[in-house]
Amino acid sequence: MRVIQRILFCGIIVLLSHLVCNAQKTNYSIKRDIEYASIQGHSLRLDFYEATEAKAAIVGLTRQMRLPEGVQFGTSLNDVSTNETIVNLQFAAILSVLFIYLLMGFLFESFVLPLSIILTIPLAGVGVVWIHWLTGKDLDVLGFVGSILLIGVVVNNGIVLVDYINQLRQQGFSRTDALLKAADRRFRPILMTALTTIIGMVPLTISPPTEMGLSYKSFGLTLIGGMTTATVLTLLVVPIFYTFFDDLRR
Repeated sequence: MRVIQRILFCGIIVLLSHLVCNAQKTNYSIKRDIEYASIQGHSLRLDFYEATEAKAAIVGLTRQMRLPEGVQFGTSLNDVSTNETIVNLQFAAILSVLFIYLLMGFLFESFVLPLSIILTIPLAGVGVVWIHWLTGKDLDVLGFVGSILLIGVVVNNGIVLVDYINQLRQQGFSRTDALLKAADRRFRPILMTALTTIIGMVPLTISPPTEMGLSYKSFGLTLIGGMTTATVLTLLVVPIFYTFFDDLRR
């Protein structure tokens, strides 16, 4: 079997001798874990997108290699665990949106008006993407956890606004007057609620990583960015969606 002595890694020829490895040999198998690649004493530090491209390139190379019987390439348990965690978090986010929608449907006695509040969740998503792009920080697993928490926090502003609109309409106000009056009177409570959440996340965002390397920066950025855009746009978008879905149910 011909031994491959070098590989192409992110556009750079890397000798296998430069790879820092830990090898464990038993009577039955040889386990080799590559911790990181080093070129002339300099470690390769890749961001999320570069790491994804490098991983895809390595997978492509491994598929082209012919290994003897009983020898195969595998994925580390950390990668498998991370992928499963992200899938589970995505499923939890979908369930959160579904449960929140059903709860608001029972509270408002309508399954149409809650749609005007549910649509504020994508507005928070815009803020999450924007603030991570602005700071150059990747959205990690804790960022996904913060996104699920953000779903429950963001809809509070819309619930407060829509509930007060319904109360004013029951008192005899027209829809347009109720929308304008509710936006004016609920502006301060909504703003104060958002500011307390945003300010409370600042210390967590700027805190250094723990001794184990765990960083809460993405978690804090998710809540800060999501609450900022959702709060600013809720007072503008919710009345528009409320008018549209109110006409739709009639």
